[in-house]
Amino acid sequence: MQQQTFQESLKELRQNDSNQGLWIVGLFGFLLLCALVGYWRLSWMHWIWLMPVMGWIQYYIVISGHEAVHRTLCPNQRFNELVGVLGQAMVGVNFTAYRLQHIDHHRAPTFETDPDAHIYMGVLRQRSGMRRLLWLTLGTIVEILIKIRQKGIEGYGTERQIKPEIQRKMRRDSLLVIGMQLCIMLTGWMLLMQNGVFGDLWMMVDFGVQAERWHTLLLMVVELVLSYAIVWTIPLFFVTVFLNRCRIVIEHGLALMLAEDNPDFAGLRIPTVEVVPTRVEGWIFAPFSFNYHCSHHAFMAIPHYKLADLNALMRTQIQDKQNKLGFLQIEGGYLQALLKIIQHPRVWE
Repeated sequence: MQQQTFQESLKELRQNDSNQGLWIVGLFGFLLLCALVGYWRLSWMHWIWLMPVMGWIQYYIVISGHEAVHRTLCPNQRFNELVGVLGQAMVGVNFTAYRLQHIDHHRAPTFETDPDAHIYMGVLRQRSGMRRLLWLTLGTIVEILIKIRQKGIEGYGTERQIKPEIQRKMRRDSLLVIGMQLCIMLTGWMLLMQNGVFGDLWMMVDFGVQAERWHTLLLMVVELVLSYAIVWTIPLFFVTVFLNRCRIVIEHGLALMLAEDNPDFAGLRIPTVEVVPTRVEGWIFAPFSFNYHCSHHAFMAIPHYKLADLNALMRTQIQDKQNKLGFLQIEGGYLQALLKIIQHPRVWE
């Protein structure tokens, strides 16, 4: 009877009947516009806080794509796909390739077959302390290159045979990524030109009389690239990717440590863990209730706004000694979790 009640509760939780995800997307779309206005109206000295804020906004765009991949962003599936495709194109991700790669991540029985394992295993294979901390931070560069290959224009994130229809969607999404990045580059250039940031650049470069006809074209190219970097790619690569990296290292790297230390753990797939963050940490690291990641991996079709209820339901099911759901939870939040990873003495081979 208890098992039947559990299954009935799961069926109810799977019902996606709210547009909460779209409200979050709308809020961060508005914040994105505010940040762009900041680049236009504020002096370059404000970049010190504008760029981290932009990276945080981009992080929410990235995680909204995760919800769209699982078709849980909103009840209307056409709109779910539209927001997913366009949003991920903004952050340079081929949505269709991302979906294939991410479902492979959920299906992986061990970290050896997990397409995301390069993120957390690279950290766990380092000695504890400073070396592990350095790999956590500086390894972001390596992760960026792998992400471009897995989920960028080409989308080589899966080993499976891809159907022709899916290949067409991947090509469509690749063109959208290219087009969206060109639009963002042009927008950033226009904003910074209006701001006057590049006003003195012409005075700093002297190509001589013979090269004068190339002067305007070359300076425009330089300004486009710099604008794109300042407004978009530096925040994306060094804030968004790093936030995502820290979260994944906790969700799966720390979970491996906890599972090994827990003799009652009997999860069937790669372990992951629930995090109990402070409110500020939740805003920063865990959009769309991402801190309930163990619940999400156990039942990935349940919408993000019901994961807290799923967490409570799962806690009632772990009384049996084997813990077959693979439920793990830690207190203390994300920063303490990162500290535990850095200090844990185990080194994975």
